[in-house]
Amino acid sequence: MGAKKLAIIVNCYNYEKYIVEAIESVSLQLPDDCELVVVDDGSTDSSWTLIQGTGVKCLRKENGGPVSACVLGLDNTTARHVLFLDADDKLSSGALRKIVGALDDKYSKLQFPLSIIDEKGDEQGRIFPDLSAQKTKNSYIQDISETGAYVSPPTSGNIFRRDVCDLLREASYDTVDGVILIAAPFMGEIYTFNEALGYYRVHDKNMSSTGRLPSVERLQYSQERFSNRLEHLKHILSVRKIDHDIIGSRKNYIYLRDQIYINIVSGEKLTLKQVVELAEYFPKWYGSARRLMTLSAAISMIFLPNRVAKLILRVRLNGRTLLARTAKSILSYARGAIIRPGRKALHE
Repeated sequence: MGAKKLAIIVNCYNYEKYIVEAIESVSLQLPDDCELVVVDDGSTDSSWTLIQGTGVKCLRKENGGPVSACVLGLDNTTARHVLFLDADDKLSSGALRKIVGALDDKYSKLQFPLSIIDEKGDEQGRIFPDLSAQKTKNSYIQDISETGAYVSPPTSGNIFRRDVCDLLREASYDTVDGVILIAAPFMGEIYTFNEALGYYRVHDKNMSSTGRLPSVERLQYSQERFSNRLEHLKHILSVRKIDHDIIGSRKNYIYLRDQIYINIVSGEKLTLKQVVELAEYFPKWYGSARRLMTLSAAISMIFLPNRVAKLILRVRLNGRTLLARTAKSILSYARGAIIRPGRKALHE
């Protein structure tokens, strides 16, 4: 049958509303040189029954998190490159043909932006993230060295070479698009598609779409995971004898930003020292306007009452969600105000 070029691994946990759509977005365009496996991570809803009904290769395991599900998928595929598709996302029609046509062993990662859709699958007119800037391997490495991150699509917008994916076997502490995302630029070239080849679904189970503030415990866990990720990356590079100059997590924008979030959520006062440190480590991809807005918001939170600081943080973290919900509520109210008098007139 020949060697497979691309494996698509779909990991699912309690996504009965979306899993069939995710699978069909792959299976209906699956070329002969690609393979698909779906791993159910111990779902307690009807996901497993629905997955079996699609007729694709599928596996079921006890719940252990998405990383363990993806590792099981790796063990049951052979292709040189791998795309981990979240069960609530989906690929665009014709995406696999374009992806396979660009695959090359020199690429440790290929990436593409995603179109934002809502829970019903309706497009929201936004593409995420903006990958229009032409970046070199060294520029990605510089971003990672200075901030521990770079502008990248979420999980479903990335294709990794298998040797990069194998790093997940040592990353039970992390997310799927954690350490392999920042290790990839050190292990090969990055290829970027200019068009959206998939869809990222925003719904009530997305961590970024609840409109609520994260808990202190969740923010602290995020900090710890980020620190572990950077230490893991240093170990990976050391074993492979790759030179690096990775900044420590505690002198890092993401870590310092999360600490400010923790202060606000817990009700502790921010200090000017925290804000100055934050400004010192701004990522290079922050433009002047974003830097000014972030700095102004941080400074204002030093002096504002905590309840106001929390409101500002909610808007910063969930601005689009809050605006969308407000607009939806106003629209619903207006529709009711128009329809009810009309119905009353008909009855009369």
